[in-house]
Amino acid sequence: MLLHLPEPPAEKLERSPLALVVFQIRYDAQPRLGTLETGLQVHEVLGGKGGRLPTIEQVQAGNLSIQFGPEASAGQSIQTVGWRMLSTNRKTAAAFHVDALTLETTDYGRWAGDFADLISDALRALAEAVGPVTEHRLGLRYVDRITDLDIATAADWSGWLNSWALGPAVIDGLSEATQATEMSSAFRIDDEAAARMRVAVFPETDAQVGVVDIDVFREGSRAFDVSGILDVVNRFHVVAKQLFFAALRPELYRYLKGETTDD
Repeated sequence: MLLHLPEPPAEKLERSPLALVVFQIRYDAQPRLGTLETGLQVHEVLGGKGGRLPTIEQVQAGNLSIQFGPEASAGQSIQTVGWRMLSTNRKTAAAFHVDALTLETTDYGRWAGDFADLISDALRALAEAVGPVTEHRLGLRYVDRITDLDIATAADWSGWLNSWALGPAVIDGLSEATQATEMSSAFRIDDEAAARMRVAVFPETDAQVGVVDIDVFREGSRAFDVSGILDVVNRFHVVAKQLFFAALRPELYRYLKGETTDD
């Protein structure tokens, strides 16, 4: 492990800034995932109409074909390339494409007993239905969006985010002129995993917005193994939290926990 950061706190943040969480795994193409029979089988394993994702929709792709000659014509063929299953409020979705499984939510609760369980259920449904042989890429992404702080300029983020994440906004001679900044970093986590992290601050309407966007992933072909994937993605979750808290000053952490700024 090349990343040496403290273990992240375990408690749920009362003022959680999480805007989006995405899990994705790419695998060898499974054409059967485009069939109605397989789509319904996967949906049923996930609980069907009585489960967490009761709505099922086709995911389609179109191909434009053009014929040349005296009877030239153009036409479009539509092909089902997978199935999307949605929660009742449509804020959580599982998309089973022929070559990738993507889970995303804008209604994140907790990792253990919640999103991690959805990942486990979806992977097992996929394995039961089509049994992919090879994993090509595995990733877990968190996008945090902080909008409710009473600050007026990019430089004001220096009281909330660590200096390394703010670039020119905390440099003498540049801070007053800085309207927005974006710092992108790449990290090697260990022999197989890496992470990309983007910290951006910018004005939007009448507010200053801060975004912390973290993608932890591994690439390369290896055997598709559900238990092994679950072990790795649990580790990715911890790494993503470590990187997130590395960007925060203690004042912002206390605020997100629910403490007032005067505490």
